[in-house]
Amino acid sequence: MWLDEINKLIGSVKSAAVFVGASSTGRVQEMEIRALLRMFTERRVRIIPILLPGAGQRPNWSTFLEDFQWVDFEKNDPDPLSQLLFGITGVHPQA
Repeated sequence: MWLDEINKLIGSVKSAAVFVGASSTGRVQEMEIRALLRMFTERRVRIIPILLPGAGQRPNWSTFLEDFQWVDFEKNDPDPLSQLLFGITGVHPQA
């Protein structure tokens, strides 16, 4: 079952990106976000909330993600790709 596969993947990741686009999230995405937040507290999984172009404002569920460094692809400064790479690796990209 696909939920079992998602569960396996979430249990093994070291970092996870939460992409926010123009559409709202569904029930499965909300469950995945809750699971990632639990993993953050239990295993220190890096969570990177990402605002995609056209997303507008942060969604209502972002209260629990406010403590994380958001990456905003609507802006050019700071460079969103460098921010994303830092969020994944924990290492600042070389200038």
